[in-house]
Amino acid sequence: MSTEGNKEIVRRYNDEAYNRGNVDIIDELVAPECRLGGASRQEYKISIAQTHAAMPDLHLQIGEMLAEGDLVAMKWTVTATAGHGDPSPQVWPASTPFTFSGITIYTVRDGKIIKDDFVNNYTEMLVLAGGNPMPSPKSA
Repeated sequence: MSTEGNKEIVRRYNDEAYNRGNVDIIDELVAPECRLGGASRQEYKISIAQTHAAMPDLHLQIGEMLAEGDLVAMKWTVTATAGHGDPSPQVWPASTPFTFSGITIYTVRDGKIIKDDFVNNYTEMLVLAGGNPMPSPKSA
């Protein structure tokens, strides 16, 4: 597939999954053996669905994209408001708008995402906003 075709797969995956909450796109565009952020496709589908339930205003803005061979690098920014049923309110202050960004490098082969590697500033953003990235363990 061409580098432009690979970029379109990555663009479509991110727009559909994150901005529209269409988790079925994962079955279409992600290889069965791929572990997205370390999770299986099914685990990742559940995670995205839960994230959308907690933060229905979540939006992933796709920035620059570069492609070479089967690699696609994408810069992105996420904006949302925490506290709409957030499963971990001890980590994030309720009703707090937030923004964080990162870069993901995808490997795309035969029209499917087979790998993702990413970095982001989530922890830094959480601390600056008053969140606790290391909540205390619950007492027994």
